[in-house]
Amino acid sequence: MIEVVKDISLFLALFISSLILVASYLGRRKTHIAWPFFIKHWILYMVLGLIGSELCIPLLLFNLIINAALWFLGGYSYLTGQITLVFSILSSVGLIASIVQSLSNRTLVLDFAKNFDTKPFDSPIVPPVAPAILSSKLIKLDAPSHYPKVTLKKDIRYGPVKEQLLDVLYIEESNPKNQKRPVFLFVHGGAWSHFGNTKENTSAPLLYHMASKGWIVFTIEYRMAPYHQMPAHIDDVRTSIDWVKENANKYQGDSSFITICGNSAGGHLSSLAALTSFETGKNGARTAKVNCCVDLYGVHDFVDRHNHWVIGFRKIRDTIMAKSYEQSPDIYHAASPIDFLQQEQNEHKLLGVHVPFLVIHGDYDEVVPLEESIYFAEQYKKVVKGHKLFFLELPGAHHAFDLMYSIRTLAVLYLIESYCYSQYKAFVKK
Repeated sequence: MIEVVKDISLFLALFISSLILVASYLGRRKTHIAWPFFIKHWILYMVLGLIGSELCIPLLLFNLIINAALWFLGGYSYLTGQITLVFSILSSVGLIASIVQSLSNRTLVLDFAKNFDTKPFDSPIVPPVAPAILSSKLIKLDAPSHYPKVTLKKDIRYGPVKEQLLDVLYIEESNPKNQKRPVFLFVHGGAWSHFGNTKENTSAPLLYHMASKGWIVFTIEYRMAPYHQMPAHIDDVRTSIDWVKENANKYQGDSSFITICGNSAGGHLSSLAALTSFETGKNGARTAKVNCCVDLYGVHDFVDRHNHWVIGFRKIRDTIMAKSYEQSPDIYHAASPIDFLQQEQNEHKLLGVHVPFLVIHGDYDEVVPLEESIYFAEQYKKVVKGHKLFFLELPGAHHAFDLMYSIRTLAVLYLIESYCYSQYKAFVKK
């Protein structure tokens, strides 16, 4: 019986070491999505690559624990244990390389953040403080546990439709001057469908971080495919903006300043909402309803006019659109943020309002091509006079890198906070 348990333990250690080895390899590789295997299994590739690149420190520690246990139990006297040791050595080399790259990313991001003015000013929010190189968050990944002062209120209705619910995160503390706090509105990703993310399981590190710094954070749910087609998704986002402007004051939020942010599909919806949500005055002047947009690896071109996509975006796109492109091209252009970067109405009669942008995209993204953001940033800078867009390409970052704590994520949280703080500070000074 003891030998059976030992054999099972050895094979389990080998299996785990094999997975870590694969993750460490994929975490250090650019997209191989064009390979037939990865086209069919791209979600598996994404998850393993993401784990290998972002959880490199926990995986390295786990490697050490496995091999310490094998050594203590005499597992190295067996062939299975010896193979496990070889796998662990190889994966540890890859994980250490990922850590080095993450530290390089940290330097890159902190240098980029110097573009933004983060000096203190008379405000209920505090200036950003650069994260330490090592943090307990890199080991204990549960975001709420690191922010005991942050209050979460769930499932507040922002519209009459069943799916129109939001959560609010904020710090409940005395505010004798009754000062308003800036608002951070987040739109989650997940391929615009019910099979992806929800407001409960996405980007907790960012949401809790911003709330802990004094921002009033709203994160919304919205109608999704296959039960609802566009424009239901973007209509819900616009409805949530109107609700927040009317109700943010109930949470000491400053409804005159709203940052909208999203990742992946949420990056698409947040950038589209930022460009198309405005009020028109009596003289025809357009005033944006949001003050700036943070776009994390979002989709910007629903037409796919440059063939950037590899994983079959058009198949995904067709599940959320009411008609095919051939039947109704206008609805595809109306869903493309890139088409609203105009000074005058284009052939599709689209005209947006241009707010400041921070766009962040990893060059290892195996889902949304980096070229989507590069082209959007280039067009923005060509069209918008005195352009207000900052674009950061993150070396080695995979799709959804911000969903979990890592050296890279902590630096990006600081960057986003610095950008938003700077925008709010400039707004207050006006």
